[in-house]
Amino acid sequence: MQSALELGSSLDESSANELYSTRLRTRAAAIATVALFVGSFLVYLASPARQLGADTRPNVDIAFNIIKHGTTTLDSHRSEVAYADYLVERVRGHTYGYFPIGTPLLMVPAVAALEGPIKVASRFKPLRNVLTSIGTYPNQDRPLDAWKTPNVLEATIAALYMALLVALFLRIVTRALDLKRAVFLAVVFAFCTSVYSTASRATWQPGMAMLVACVAILFFLRAMEHRQQPLSLFLAGLATAYLIVIRPTTLVFVVALSVFALVRWRLKSWSYCAGTAMVAVLFLAYNLVVYHGLQPYYQSSRFQLAAKSWEAAAGSLVSPSRGLFIFSPVLLFAFYGIYLKLKERKLNGLDAALLLYALTIWVSVIGFPIGWWGGYSVGPRLMTETTLVAVWFLVPVVGGLVPTSIGALRKMKIGTKGAFSVFVVCVALSCFINARSAIDERINRWNVCPVEVNNHTERLWDWSQAQWLFIQTCH
Repeated sequence: MQSALELGSSLDESSANELYSTRLRTRAAAIATVALFVGSFLVYLASPARQLGADTRPNVDIAFNIIKHGTTTLDSHRSEVAYADYLVERVRGHTYGYFPIGTPLLMVPAVAALEGPIKVASRFKPLRNVLTSIGTYPNQDRPLDAWKTPNVLEATIAALYMALLVALFLRIVTRALDLKRAVFLAVVFAFCTSVYSTASRATWQPGMAMLVACVAILFFLRAMEHRQQPLSLFLAGLATAYLIVIRPTTLVFVVALSVFALVRWRLKSWSYCAGTAMVAVLFLAYNLVVYHGLQPYYQSSRFQLAAKSWEAAAGSLVSPSRGLFIFSPVLLFAFYGIYLKLKERKLNGLDAALLLYALTIWVSVIGFPIGWWGGYSVGPRLMTETTLVAVWFLVPVVGGLVPTSIGALRKMKIGTKGAFSVFVVCVALSCFINARSAIDERINRWNVCPVEVNNHTERLWDWSQAQWLFIQTCH
């Protein structure tokens, strides 16, 4: 009897210790997530080389009009803003943004929340100077009255949403890695990829698509863990369908995720189907009301294969000034991560959907009729979404290659140490390139100095004029 009581007591003590350890890990993960979110937001906001204006300019204006006038038109901005023709389309006497409505809709809560505080802050001179620096266009010598324009709002929202993306990514990878390695990988994602040098610089569609894709992945993982499964699948369905509202090129990814959900959960996937159907019905209804059709944008004219498709295929990956693996060489290790998953037979339906996502983006860049280099851009702007996929496949690499202590590093085999050293060098180079692209405004000016890249595309292959190495001062 006594031994039984002692055994029960020890089991209770063990369970209590395990519960306490779990709570500590949960608390540590929450603290790390908040710290990374705040830190990323402040770094993004403080980095001065922004890409405001041009393609993203209508986003804040549309969000304003939704809030103030209940409309997605740009009619009320006709006399205030001269939009380039390719940014708008006119339908039955009204002016609409040419690009998908998903990004402005996603920005509505942030615009509504931030407009008032920014107006109040602009009344105080020190804060007014800060707002001016945040909202100033690149390449302008004179400061703007930025608090009177959408620029400061766009810059703040881009930084805020990309910081949220990084925080969500951390929550995702903590499911597969210990906290130290998860934080390390999230930092790589935040500061060593186009998330920093492009997506946080303006409200580009690829950045918003990555954010929503991360939401979908997070809820899929929750459903796989049997955590509030019907609700998790419903929210995953909402996020998955909304990807098309942001960026039509995600269609293949959306179909792949839907097939994954239907095959894995079968009859239980009804809540996922309900979520996707809700978004689809609203989206199609909007298109019918506004455009009198189901396809509102530029699908028929946005893809074409040309004689130089090989150049686009190679350039989007290894061009000195636009190559994905040039601006973020650390992403090359994603291929090793895929190999590890295949070797261990851990490649699942979600992994396959993400691989299709990256492949679709790459093919769409190859067929981009205006130019695979993305016009006046910084680095691989059109390939930005592929960074999410690549970093996803760095999880097994970090888990097996990155030590968590000096002692563990010393015990590593010579070959593993060599691989780890190469990995660290690639991380450092990736961080340098993307940080300089987000901080030094001369990187933006490379597009027009000494000659415009759109008229002299040979510059895209000239290592002596590589964008990330550009140091000239042009006026």
